[in-house]
Amino acid sequence: MKLLLLIAILFSVGCRGAEAAEGAVEEAVPAHCHSETVNSNVRLATLKIEEVKLPLIFSSFIIIVILAKIGWHYPWMHVISSNIPESCMLIVLGTHIGGILVASFRLDECTPNDNLPFRFTPQLFFVFLLPPIIFASGYFLDNRAFFENIISILMYAVIGTVWNAFALGFTLYGLSVAGLMDSHLSIPSALLFGTICAAVDPVAVLAVFDEIHVNKLLHILVFGESLLNDAVTIVLFQVLGAFANIEFDHETTHNIGVDVAVGFAQFFVVVIASIIIGFIFGIITCLLTRLTHHVHVLEPVFLFVLGYLSYLCADLFAFSGIISLIVFAIMVKHYVPPNLSFKSNITFKYFLKMINVLAEMVIFLYLGIALYDDHFHSWDTGLVLWTIVLTLIFRPIGTFVLTLLLNRLRFHKITLKDTFIMSFSGLRGAVAFSLALTRLFEEGQSSLPEGERTLRKRMVTAVTALLLFTVFVQGTTIKPLVRMIKVKIENVHQVSLNEVIHNDTMEHINSGMQDIAGTFGFNRLVEILQFLDVKYFRKLFERFPEAKDRDIINKFKKLQFKESTQEVESHHCNTETHEEHRLLNDEVCEAAKSCEDAVPILDEILKANRFNPHEDHYNHVIIHDENDEIDHHLQKVKLRKRLQVRKGRRSTFQRRHTTPSFPTIPTSSRTGLVASPLEAIEETDSGRDRLVSLSAVIGQTDEPMIDPHSVPQASSNDTPL
Repeated sequence: MKLLLLIAILFSVGCRGAEAAEGAVEEAVPAHCHSETVNSNVRLATLKIEEVKLPLIFSSFIIIVILAKIGWHYPWMHVISSNIPESCMLIVLGTHIGGILVASFRLDECTPNDNLPFRFTPQLFFVFLLPPIIFASGYFLDNRAFFENIISILMYAVIGTVWNAFALGFTLYGLSVAGLMDSHLSIPSALLFGTICAAVDPVAVLAVFDEIHVNKLLHILVFGESLLNDAVTIVLFQVLGAFANIEFDHETTHNIGVDVAVGFAQFFVVVIASIIIGFIFGIITCLLTRLTHHVHVLEPVFLFVLGYLSYLCADLFAFSGIISLIVFAIMVKHYVPPNLSFKSNITFKYFLKMINVLAEMVIFLYLGIALYDDHFHSWDTGLVLWTIVLTLIFRPIGTFVLTLLLNRLRFHKITLKDTFIMSFSGLRGAVAFSLALTRLFEEGQSSLPEGERTLRKRMVTAVTALLLFTVFVQGTTIKPLVRMIKVKIENVHQVSLNEVIHNDTMEHINSGMQDIAGTFGFNRLVEILQFLDVKYFRKLFERFPEAKDRDIINKFKKLQFKESTQEVESHHCNTETHEEHRLLNDEVCEAAKSCEDAVPILDEILKANRFNPHEDHYNHVIIHDENDEIDHHLQKVKLRKRLQVRKGRRSTFQRRHTTPSFPTIPTSSRTGLVASPLEAIEETDSGRDRLVSLSAVIGQTDEPMIDPHSVPQASSNDTPL
């Protein structure tokens, strides 16, 4: 922390002293020296601090937050970092840096406070920092869990947000009329302030949830509510902002009834139009990525640029860019990855995660810096205290009432413990602070009465106090609270291929039972959507439409790639329980030891073992690059030779010992990661039986890969698939 503060001090002093240094040098030069150099237009060095001031400051912020994150997660900081959220550390760091920068810039009396270059502005947040966070949230969203609980999420996000906004607004208006605070709020201004305070941002809570592994239902309810809450809050802010400005518009007459009807209709128009814009840009992205197989380097660019354009186009027409970007991300996640190369998929995912983390850290850093900007703030003790108290009262009331209503309709009930954690996890963040600043700096604010401008500054101060209270108090106590009340924890384990097959089978069974019973449930709806997806949408949006059992195939790919990568990264052969298992992995281990660069060999092994969606069977390798055909052929020859050596050793071993049973799950460890999975499985009776069963379950071929009549019967010791 001291190192970071020292860097900030040196940087700020350097920025402010650069211009002064140049003037001081000119004053220090004697007059006769001036006369000699006054006609020269050539300089040995020139400081252009005004041209690079903003990008230099922003880049320095990024370096500071990266160093802070590294130090915060260092082992000797584990005791503190495990109990205090990272957002708290960044806000504290931002307050120190903000104090240093403000003090250094104020040394120059010619620089007014209104022109500080590091000010947190709504445009900076909504245009540059918020889109990557929303894009990452929508892309890495668990679509199945999200849509299974979409009714509950919409109830909490829409009805809960409206309840919090109107309950807080009307209560503050009553307190203002009663004279219990210095600020005098009108009904539109009070409702608008309540809407601003209703925006939640549980970044710290979700980080705790990921660390503790709370149950999936609680996680998706909190995450989904926060994701849609921002969109609902911004739309409601736009509608109520128009009503709040009516009292200052004395040039035209207004019909309140008509304005209310138009505002109510505007809410639905904004939501529907934003969804349509997201779908349009999603369709364009899917169609364009079908044509990028010759320019893989541009594939991630299409996703980022078109996603950002969907956000900007929605804001261009005063719609919700958040809703548009969420719809775009969900659609792109489903259809675009099969069109991209493996490297493009990895590049896009990691770059999206990177800018998401950086944006969140920079936001909290800016929030700390904004505390020193007196252009934002005006203190009202009554407004601050009542806002915090009423927020802690109304959110739990709304959450518990909605839970009671939803549990009448849900099969899997929401427990009281989960409901309490949901009500306690309503942290406020940058969205609320940015909306308050938007209200402060909107057009025409200079012509407002002095009392209205002061009231808007007091709103910013109250929102800032609410933000700090929720982040530091609720954010730091949520982790021990979850453990104290013993919230249900998710059983974290690696999902096997067998589990995916069973889940898929149970979904078909549930859908059939609903069809027989004459009911239309979620499983039946999923069956219909999957049918339309396979029959029409994939053929339109994907370059090579895969088989209908894509979940099973994708899980098979992930399992084999994960285990293959672990084998190569380990660089040594681990001792296994069964000697047979060890022999099956010798090839990858020897390749990793003998070759300095094992990646090409691993890539060839994966191509031979992983299912190729362009063909109807597993054992097929397509070499697209003719220049590498000879190298690939030589590698295959080497692998074949290693196979022969391994077969000789294994035949000797089989004559001495009984062949042990393989695990029930077909993974790369069992297949040995050889050039052909058939050669790895065919050599045992149980392996052939499992291969027949696997091909029948996945349904990729009309007939089994091996004739079942030609396969010897499995022994009684074999474990069925």
